[in-house]
Amino acid sequence: MAANRHASYAGAGCHAPVGAGLRLPDITLAAVLASAVLIAPSPVESHDIYVGVYTRQGVPCCDESDCVAAPFRVTPDGVEMLVRGVWISVPRWYIQYRALPGDTTPHRSHWCGALHLVPTNGVNTMTRCAILPPHAL
Repeated sequence: MAANRHASYAGAGCHAPVGAGLRLPDITLAAVLASAVLIAPSPVESHDIYVGVYTRQGVPCCDESDCVAAPFRVTPDGVEMLVRGVWISVPRWYIQYRALPGDTTPHRSHWCGALHLVPTNGVNTMTRCAILPPHAL
């Protein structure tokens, strides 16, 4: 029956209706899912900006899971960074003033260290690197 219905279009020199046999919700869902896969950054892509950033001892700051964008503030006691909702003091010897190519974060500041050890009291025992914009201070 469907062949006869479309045959009348061919006989008149026309094409069958676009999307014949496909339902719009199926197409829309497929388009949304494909877009989500293309837009979502992979963990490797999000840590690419830390490649080539090393501590003063020559150890990479990031192992692809322990660096995060972190706002900073300058206090009378030094620099503090907001990591996982806690302002932690960052000793100055961990701080690097540099721009990271590809950085699109609003503050252009990043913290690298043991994320699983972020304290609740602000005492810092786990920073590996702190990256601030070149003219932050």
